[in-house]
Amino acid sequence: MNFIFQQSLSVATNSKDVEVQNAVREAEVKWFQKVAELEGQLKTHAQTVNILVAEKSEYQASLAKANELLKLKADEWEETQQQLRSFQQKLNESESALASIRDENSSKGLEISDKQKRYDELATELRRVEGERDEHKHQNNQLQQRINVTIQQVAMLQAELQEKQSQLTSTQVRLKQLGGSLKDSDDTSIVDELKAERERSASLEKIIAGMKSDLAEKEQASQQYQQFVHQLNQQLSNLATKVQDSTRENEKLKEQNTQMVEHVSSLETRLNKLNQFNSHTPQPVDNQELVKLKEELRTALEEKYALKQKLDSQEIERSSYEESILRYQETIRRLEEERPDERKLLAAMESDRVAAQRATAQNSKLKDQLLEMEQVKAQMIEQMHTLEARARQAQSLQECLIDAQNEIKNLNNRLNQKPEDPQVNGNTSEIEESLSPEATKKLEIRFTELMRKLADTADEKQKLEHLVMQLQGETETIGEYVALYQQQRCLLRERAAEKDREIARMGDDRAELVQELKKVGHLVLQLVNDQRDNNSVPSSEPKDYETVAFAIADQVSALLNRMEESSQETRKLTDEELLALHSKRNVQAHDQETLLPCPCCSGQLEVV
Repeated sequence: MNFIFQQSLSVATNSKDVEVQNAVREAEVKWFQKVAELEGQLKTHAQTVNILVAEKSEYQASLAKANELLKLKADEWEETQQQLRSFQQKLNESESALASIRDENSSKGLEISDKQKRYDELATELRRVEGERDEHKHQNNQLQQRINVTIQQVAMLQAELQEKQSQLTSTQVRLKQLGGSLKDSDDTSIVDELKAERERSASLEKIIAGMKSDLAEKEQASQQYQQFVHQLNQQLSNLATKVQDSTRENEKLKEQNTQMVEHVSSLETRLNKLNQFNSHTPQPVDNQELVKLKEELRTALEEKYALKQKLDSQEIERSSYEESILRYQETIRRLEEERPDERKLLAAMESDRVAAQRATAQNSKLKDQLLEMEQVKAQMIEQMHTLEARARQAQSLQECLIDAQNEIKNLNNRLNQKPEDPQVNGNTSEIEESLSPEATKKLEIRFTELMRKLADTADEKQKLEHLVMQLQGETETIGEYVALYQQQRCLLRERAAEKDREIARMGDDRAELVQELKKVGHLVLQLVNDQRDNNSVPSSEPKDYETVAFAIADQVSALLNRMEESSQETRKLTDEELLALHSKRNVQAHDQETLLPCPCCSGQLEVV
């Protein structure tokens, strides 16, 4: 029984052990499952903790950046407040300046109206002067044509002078043949040539008189040009009427300054609000406050970016305006530098007048020399008549001498013959003794007379050759004077053309200067209007536009004052200064030693 009980007990214990083991296994399985679930939960909690830590660090970094941006914003607002204070100070100064300008403008109103009337009168006078200038140009063209005709006539006269020289050489050859036989046809040809030479000299005198009248007309035209230049200087001095544009611009600047004051007051209210906002902004605590702060920062940055863009665009416009103003200032300076010197122009005109006077003096000298040549020609004609008479007498004497020689030969032949009759021989010897002394005396007397007359004719021929050489030298001097006169006419014509170009360039520069001044006025008006349109945008340097406008007005007034001073200086230029400048210029021209070849004679000619 015990054994059975033990067996049953062991069986029961074994079954219990099996149950316990099964229960333990089930408990372990459940425990492992719970542990796995807890581990998964731990992992998820760890991940969430890591995520939260990362978000916390990101939030802290964003908070630090936001604080830095707020500090920068506060510094920027402080800078803007300082700029606003300086701008307020500049506005006060500009208001005081505008008040003074207003007082000046009130006194200048009547002057501006009077100057406007004067400007209209000068415009009509300028149109009249331009018409007169066109007429003078037409007259100059006519004078140029007349000068060309005279130059052609002078060239023809030079050719005729060369022909006359060749004829003189032929007359010299003929005069050398006076020892032989002279024919009446040659004498008549010489007389005709002398008459033709007299006619040519008369025509040359007429041409010289015409040239003298042309020189007088040219001098009158130069005086008219001088008066025209004087009128142009007066018109340039009267350009000061453009100051009325600057006064209108000053009034517009005054209105702009009032609008800018209102704009500055609005900016001050906005700055005060922003300062209050920056001083009362609480520190972010949670995510919602951070989101709000980020949104506010984004809006502030957007506003800042928009303001920066506006400021950049305004700065670009200001730089473009400054560049255009500098460009116009450069053009004004260039026009002032390129403006022709009135002193030099007047000195050149005075030198032309002196050259014309010298040309007239040379023409008078030429006329005197032509008169002397006429007298010499008259003397030569008289001498030619006497020489013709003497040549005829010499020819008759030569014929007589030939007859006497023939008689002597006949007598010698008769004496050489041997007569057969002694009586005849005695008679012939008696005749020979009776005739030979008388014949020989007569022949000696006639021979001595003929030799004396031949010696006289030789002396007269030498004198005539000397006179012909003198006449040839005088014709050469006439050719030289004609070449000098032609060269001086060319120089006068070139100087007149240069004066015309200078006057035309002065007119163009004046028109260009008027256009540039109008552009400057238009630019200042545009600058004022742009500043008025951009009143809603804060500017870092708002005074620059006003200073630039005043600088432009000062430059325009200074330029006009310089023009007026230069015109007054040209009016005060005396004749002594002009003569001094002309003498200096003549010395420089003489130092250059400009020499030109003469086509009708040998050697070179110096330009006077």
